Amino acid sequence: MNFKKNLKFFLTVVVLSATTAVRAEKHAFSPLDLVTFNRISSHSISPNYEYILYDVSKYNAKDNKKELGLYITNLKNNSTVQLTSKHSDFSPFWLNDKTIGFLSTRSGSSQLWYSTLDFDNLDLIKENKLKQLTKLTTSINNIEYNQKAKRLLFSAQAYLNGTLVNDDTYVEQEDNKYTTGIVYDKLFIRHWDTFLKPSVREQLFVLDLRSKNNKFSLKHQPVNIMNGNELESPVSPFGDSGDFSISPDGQTIAFSSRIEEHSQAWKTNTDVFLVKYPIDGKPSAVENLTKSNPGYDNYPNISPDGQWIAYLEMREENYESDKNRVMLYNIKRKTHTELPLRWDRSPESLTWSADSNSIYLTAYSKGRVKVYVVNLKEALIIIKKKGTIPTLAVKELIGTGNNDTIEVIPKRKLGNNSGEIIVFEVIVSEPEEFYFKGHNDELIHGWYLKPVNFDESKKYPLAFLIHGGPQGSWNEGFSSGWNVQSYAGAGYAVAAINFHGSTGFGQEFVKAVSKNWGGDSYNDLMKGLDYVLKTHNTLINLKIILSEYEFGGVPWDKKAKKIYDKWNPREFVKNWKTPTLVIHGGKDYRLTESEGIATFTALQRLGVKSKFLYYPDENHWVLKPANTLFWQTQIIEWIDSFTK
Repeated sequence: MNFKKNLKFFLTVVVLSATTAVRAEKHAFSPLDLVTFNRISSHSISPNYEYILYDVSKYNAKDNKKELGLYITNLKNNSTVQLTSKHSDFSPFWLNDKTIGFLSTRSGSSQLWYSTLDFDNLDLIKENKLKQLTKLTTSINNIEYNQKAKRLLFSAQAYLNGTLVNDDTYVEQEDNKYTTGIVYDKLFIRHWDTFLKPSVREQLFVLDLRSKNNKFSLKHQPVNIMNGNELESPVSPFGDSGDFSISPDGQTIAFSSRIEEHSQAWKTNTDVFLVKYPIDGKPSAVENLTKSNPGYDNYPNISPDGQWIAYLEMREENYESDKNRVMLYNIKRKTHTELPLRWDRSPESLTWSADSNSIYLTAYSKGRVKVYVVNLKEALIIIKKKGTIPTLAVKELIGTGNNDTIEVIPKRKLGNNSGEIIVFEVIVSEPEEFYFKGHNDELIHGWYLKPVNFDESKKYPLAFLIHGGPQGSWNEGFSSGWNVQSYAGAGYAVAAINFHGSTGFGQEFVKAVSKNWGGDSYNDLMKGLDYVLKTHNTLINLKIILSEYEFGGVPWDKKAKKIYDKWNPREFVKNWKTPTLVIHGGKDYRLTESEGIATFTALQRLGVKSKFLYYPDENHWVLKPANTLFWQTQIIEWIDSFTK
């Protein structure tokens, strides 16, 4: 594995628009690099397969400004051009071979804009060449476009009667517009980082377009395809355009939604639904395709031939880390079939091949995200043996990855010429994989990194990192949050263990942490620490810092009282002696701020050296670039004060 190659690929995919090359000072990877690296999100391949369109986020730490603009790369000669700047333009797609559509907040709320490109003279698009297509009363949040039907499927906030929310006139209490009170008669009240609006849902709408000479207009007002049902799609808080799919002829729509029922706040059940919507007709009634399954059904994807809906299914009720099965629904026959993959991995996403004969899957596997392909008539094979491919889009087969492109197509890096290229000479550490005998002598996987600029004559402190979830894992790839290179760049040896409960090592391994939070996983961590200290005893100085995030806790339930008491850290507060930095977000409604405040209070009462870093505007994660930079810097400064 080559993280230097990894970073080089990541950085040269995205270039800045100017005329000269600039070389940054060579330095060890730092928290500043973490927040200022350019980042690609949405991407779309042109209908003629000649161009790839994508959005790029850039952050300037000096003035705390973030820009989200559009770029285009010619797949024949790898030339890259920035198309938009100084605004927030995102989620690009192709209306046809010459015209691009995208979402933009340049007029206020997020609306649909478009522009016809001059491929003989690609450059920043002039403002008078950008056309606003929608002027809805609320923002468009997620989109999928069908070129054949000229049909746009999108999500937006809607009232319970199905009409679009009006952001300018919305009040929760129509009979008393001056009150700030909100009345709830069922759960959720708040979820993740948001207090919900009882009278509002995120729902799906259809807009049909007409065009002439590359000029587009709306044929009608948005049509809500959920027919007044209190369904929600995408499913909050993490749902996106992967929660819905439109057929090749544009007349069949599949989507996932949480079930509107009394128990929805403590159930994991979501279902896949289907709606038929003929061109120039009316949408059919919503049909629930998976109501017999009590678990999590999601990621519906209609095949290019329009015959199948592939989706992922969890079967165990109230278990969000259950194994995903790949299911096929035959639209004509109304039958469900599970693909007999005979493997112990849990796919994270799926995408059809262009001929509808195969499905590409991404799945965590032994510290990586790998790509698999299953031929519907044959067997599952892996097509990406090395590196990580976190997202995948199929035309011919193109993915965005952290190492190199998928091995079944010619390898090419996209867009490393044209314009001002900032060459980040960032020095990173080369990760090493290792295995050791953990709980019950089972082989446990881990990563080890030497400090950047390692000197064999010196000894270094160890940063021992514990991943969250706890059903998560340390994987090869670039993380904008907990990045192991931040510690290696600060002069620490780094160890990261994939203990019992980690994903990518089989479902039984994942389940081992349930109701056993301080058992097998704790034993793995302690044995892993011993292994690292013994294996690298000549370079580690026994100054060890522990960095843990989001490991999780124990649910309150009368039946779980013994388990709760067994693992509850409250029972061991009197033994706390280790200096501790506590970090908490005020909008974290999963683990409320009182948890962090109570922890800090106990440490202070005990006289243990401690700090409390509080973000009133962050949730379970620290997401704003300036906050991320401060967070990472505070961590490094804190651990440095005890180890250097």
